[in-house]
Order: sequence, then C-alpha cells, then structure tokens
Amino acid sequence: DAGAKPRLNNFRVKWREQIRWEVDARDGEYFDYSYAEVERVVAERRRTIEGGEEEEDDDDDVDGKSENGGEGSDGSGGGQQRKRIRSGGEEVTEFFVKWRNLSYAEGTWETEAAIVESLGEEAGNARIESFRRFQDRPPPDLAKRPKRPPKTALKLEGGKWPDKAAECVFRDDHALRMYQREGVNWLVFNWYQRRGSILADEMGLGKTVQAVGLLAWLNGSAKRRGPFLVVSPLSTIPNWLREVEAWTEMNGVVYHGNNESRRLIEEHEFYFPPGGDEDSDDENPGARYKFNILITTWEVVMGDERDGNTLGSIPWDCVIVDEAHRLKNRESKTFKSLKAFWALGGETPPPSPTAGRRRRRARPEPAHCVLMTGTPLQNNIDELWNLLNFLMPAVFDTDQDFKSWF
Repeated sequence: DAGAKPRLNNFRVKWREQIRWEVDARDGEYFDYSYAEVERVVAERRRTIEGGEEEEDDDDDVDGKSENGGEGSDGSGGGQQRKRIRSGGEEVTEFFVKWRNLSYAEGTWETEAAIVESLGEEAGNARIESFRRFQDRPPPDLAKRPKRPPKTALKLEGGKWPDKAAECVFRDDHALRMYQREGVNWLVFNWYQRRGSILADEMGLGKTVQAVGLLAWLNGSAKRRGPFLVVSPLSTIPNWLREVEAWTEMNGVVYHGNNESRRLIEEHEFYFPPGGDEDSDDENPGARYKFNILITTWEVVMGDERDGNTLGSIPWDCVIVDEAHRLKNRESKTFKSLKAFWALGGETPPPSPTAGRRRRRARPEPAHCVLMTGTPLQNNIDELWNLLNFLMPAVFDTDQDFKSWF
C-alpha cells in the first residue's frame, strides 16, 4: 500500500507528541456529572437481600431486564454490573431512579441513601416525598371532572372582566408580569367561551409561563385535575418541565424516548394502581391518570397510531401546542396525527384493557386547545385559516368562507 508509510509516520509523530501531554484545565471534563444526579424517582419496591454482604446487580430496568429484553444485557452482549454492599437477609427499600440527561431505560434501582448522597439530605428526601405525594388516587371530589360552566358565567364587573389570573396560586411566590396576567385572563376568557386560542406573543415574552398559568387556573380555581397535554419540539421540553415544576404543584411527566423508555413511563408514570370505581374513569379521568400534565414531542404524536394509540385514546381536558406553525398545512402528518386524537374529534379509540367488563366508552367533551406560535401568519392567509380550522372547525369550516370574511 503506497499510502501505508506516510500514515505510519503520522502515527509516530502523534504518538511522540501525545506522551508529552499534560493535564490542562482547558481540556474540560470528559464525564457529564449530571448523569450522577437524580432527576426523578419513578417507582418504589421492598426486597430482601439473601446471603453475603456483596451483591452484583445488573444495570437493568424496572423488570430486571435490559432494554433489549435479555437478563443483564446492555444491547451489545455484555452485562453492565455494579456492586452494592448489603448485609445478608436485610430487607431494603429501593427506588427506581431516572438520572438527569439519561433516559428512563437507563434508570437503576437505588437505596434512599444513594439518592441522598446524590442530591444532599434535604433535596434527596424532598425528591422521595414528591414521588410519594403523587402515588395515591385523589379524593372523588377532585378526581371528577366538573362540567364546564355556561358562557355567561363570566360577567363584567364594574365594566371590567374579572381578574382570573389573580386566583392562581404559584409556588415560591412566583408572580406574573402585568402583560402576562392579561394573557392568562384572555386565555381563561376564551376557555369560558369554548373558544380555542392562538397565543402569538413574540419570543422571550413568556408564552410558556402564560400557558402554565392557564393550566394552574384550571387545576386550582376550576377544580379540573386534567389530564393536560403539551406538544412541543424536543429542544423546548426541558424548559416546559422546568416551568411546570417551578410554578405549580402539579405532576408533570415528560413522555418521549425509545420504546423501552416509553413503556416504563406508561407503566409507572401514567396510571394509579387498580382500585376504586374503574367504570367511572372516563367520566372522572383524574381518578385514573397519575400525571396532571404530560409533555411530549411532535415525533411521538406522529407515531402514536403506529404505537397503539396510547395518547390518542386519552380524554384530554386541555391540549397546548407549542411551535404551532407546524399545523399550517392541514395535509401534513403533524396536523392529521394530532387531529386524530379522540379528545380532538378523532375516531373512537381502541377498547381499553377492561373493555370486556365495561360499558362502551362515551366520547368526552372536546379538549380545549391553545396554539402557541410567534408567526401565525408568515406567507399567506391560508396558513392562518389552517390554524383556525384546527381550533374551531365548526366556525372556520372552509377557506372560501374565511377569505370572504377577511
């Protein structure tokens, strides 16, 4: 090979240079320490460790199987193992942990001591208590979804619309800016009028906070526990979860990842344990779903029908669509996939697992929709009509009528 000698010489030069390398702060860190930070406690179990002080655990998922289904497999044929010290015959409580910036499928079972070591005593105990707080079904009066009040229920008071945003109770004394309060009041007004909204503030003005404010009002003042759906680009999902956790006491869950991660989320983050009046789950969706807010991506929505209609069959109370300009083409897969959701007027979903002993599911009241985009009208008026048709198909039925109005 004529090129072999030059490549060998280059290798020798690089090797001679490398042996003179010294550690430099500019080299940076080669390990992402966030991988060792507990982001979320997902499940809890008690088990007895039999015999010996040292146990070798596979780096497995909740069921003791790897992502590819094999015992101790890491997807490449080799098991990833870690050693944990246990005293023989000791009963221990373990928590399934999702690590920050890693998927659910890469989670591990850890003791309370390991969680405290990761976050510190106060933050670690708070994370465990936060997990346990969402494990019990809410009382019937909170689980039942109230009927929406009539349009006339919201009335002028002294020539002004009531300040509904003032009713919102946010965590840690968070407060909306004045223009954000106006935005929340407008969103609430449209909810009373059964009219979808397009929140089109420019970037940086807090559209996410205003949308979270609406959900906080629905959960608090309107006594509607959810479930609420947020569809957003993958890049903005961390911000959505951060705002939900910073401003509200609601249980926000991010739903995305590979098949194994989504399976774990459905198994441990979606549903309360069986119990109560299961026949009333459609009427009282809060009695079934553990989360208040589910945050997912456009890609998951587009693949939902292929994956069993998991999201499409849920009776959503409110659907918020971020970067909604992706709906400007009603022939696109994004438009059709979301519009196929049962709560948005789609076809009847597949029977639930308990369908053999339950009556036929009644169609829920249509979900309230909020579209968020900084560019509702970019190229032509047809794009705006597509958004309005998505929100209120009965009013904006044809583009010809729309163009004749405007």
